Amino acid sequence: DAAGLFSLNAFTDESTSRLLRAFGAPGDQIPTLIDTLKDYVDPDNLKRLNGAEAYEYAAAGMTPPRNEPLKVPFEVRNVYGWASRRELWGQRGFEASTTTAQLAGFNPNTAPTHVLQAMLAVTPEGASRLVALRDSLVIGERAVIDVGGQFSHFTGLPIAVSPAPSVRITQWAPGSRARQRQLVTMTPLSPAAPWRVDYQYRIVSPEAEFPIVETETPQLPLRRSDAPAPTPLSPFGGLPGGG
Repeated sequence: DAAGLFSLNAFTDESTSRLLRAFGAPGDQIPTLIDTLKDYVDPDNLKRLNGAEAYEYAAAGMTPPRNEPLKVPFEVRNVYGWASRRELWGQRGFEASTTTAQLAGFNPNTAPTHVLQAMLAVTPEGASRLVALRDSLVIGERAVIDVGGQFSHFTGLPIAVSPAPSVRITQWAPGSRARQRQLVTMTPLSPAAPWRVDYQYRIVSPEAEFPIVETETPQLPLRRSDAPAPTPLSPFGGLPGGG
């Protein structure tokens, strides 16, 4: 659920500061990182106190800011000073906890510990206890704490659990170093399609990150005649128009 991630296009100074601290960014660098991010995405060329605009990017030999919201999470590395923060780009690090979806709510059921720290202003220990709590509240086969105000009841935090219409999908081959990420938004009322792909990108890691999942894949039929008969798409039994 995208609402369990930190949106780089819908943030506050306080929540961004907490997220950067959770990943180990030096405290004295955080105001600069926040100001440069805000200068990158805002529509004007006015430089904030600790920010950077086209002049600073040109002096550093960098592409100037687009002055628009970020397209994909990795674009934040194009923001002045962000790519050099190595603590943000480790294995399963900052990128895995962020999105560029414009989010109006928050879903603590799916949030990683770093995002819980940022969004709920809890300590690392508190975030770990929240993860243990949600894992212990199982309905069906899923851990949820969003029924009847359970989250506020168990934690004392006045947070309304708000799942998003967007989900992040990660695909990979077993044992592979490469993976593909997509952000898919459900659009059931759209005349074009029931969903749209907001972004997708490929990531290659130094070593395989994802476990090999032992699942049995159903075999394809050997002959077309062995496959179940398709459901007719028209009264004529074939394609629309009787093809």
